[in-house]
Amino acid sequence: MDYDTIIQLTVEKLPELFGDGLKVSEIHGGGSDRHYFRIGNDFLKLIFCRYGVEKKENSLFADHSDFLGEHGVRVPRVLAQDQENRCLWVEDLGGEDLWSYRDSDWISVRRPLYQAALLEVGKLHSVTERLISHLPVLNPPFNVDLYRWEFEYFMDNFVNRLSAATIDEIRPVRESAELKHLRLELSAQPRCLVHRDLQSQNVLIWKGMPALIDFQGMRYGLPEYDVASLIFDPYVVMSKEEREDLIRFLESRSNNADFRGQLLRCAVQRLMQVLGAYGFLGLVKKKSAFLKFIPRGLENLHHVAVEQGVMPVLEPMLSLRDDRFLKVLIS
Repeated sequence: MDYDTIIQLTVEKLPELFGDGLKVSEIHGGGSDRHYFRIGNDFLKLIFCRYGVEKKENSLFADHSDFLGEHGVRVPRVLAQDQENRCLWVEDLGGEDLWSYRDSDWISVRRPLYQAALLEVGKLHSVTERLISHLPVLNPPFNVDLYRWEFEYFMDNFVNRLSAATIDEIRPVRESAELKHLRLELSAQPRCLVHRDLQSQNVLIWKGMPALIDFQGMRYGLPEYDVASLIFDPYVVMSKEEREDLIRFLESRSNNADFRGQLLRCAVQRLMQVLGAYGFLGLVKKKSAFLKFIPRGLENLHHVAVEQGVMPVLEPMLSLRDDRFLKVLIS
């Protein structure tokens, strides 16, 4: 969509806020079929989003934003929506996210921001399947089928495309009892609402406080899946000591006696999904910037699955076909 059309739609949709003198700039990045622009004048700015039809969840953002806001979760307000043209106008909470602070001091800056972000998403986790009947339309919940889909996504887009594992090594892993047990065990736990993609670029920092974005994938699942998404996020270098700091912070607040074990199991599941996404976005969608995060994602998955003993059966798959990977990365 060109800038003139964006300005025209904005003036038509929000005449009380904007008149002449609007300027538009595109916000680059991301792996979705959503396109973001900052639009405004010298006095007021907001975010304009044009979403595609690739994922039905895109159309859920406005309702999810309203619901989360009503339940005290800090999110940007949706000011207007045009479903026919697949457009949203959203409150502008600035350009800083948790990822922006990746090089800041841990004790004085990063740790309090991560703790605040985890407490913020904890408000979402307080909504369980038993508590609320009036909900916006949600995505299908995490269950055996969705966990299996994430594993197959990992197999198709990372293992088959980039892993050094041989066919003989892959075959027994695909049907292993350990992975089937993982899916069954995670599916048997009580569920709550989860963000689904809680990584450092989906937590804005506005006036020193976290605000969640890109929550249109919200569904019922395990809170530890969100926690694992953030503290094992391959976009950010986090030392084992820093990660342990956050685990202890949450462990002391959790009612789950097996919080740490469930967190590590969720980390295996989440990191498989992430590596599948990086392979798909980098190779199929030709967004090569995602490929550079694969080594760190592999390192995190190896640490949890093999070093921590959560899913050692995955070890043969957790190495790169170096010549292929470097070739695509360079191109």
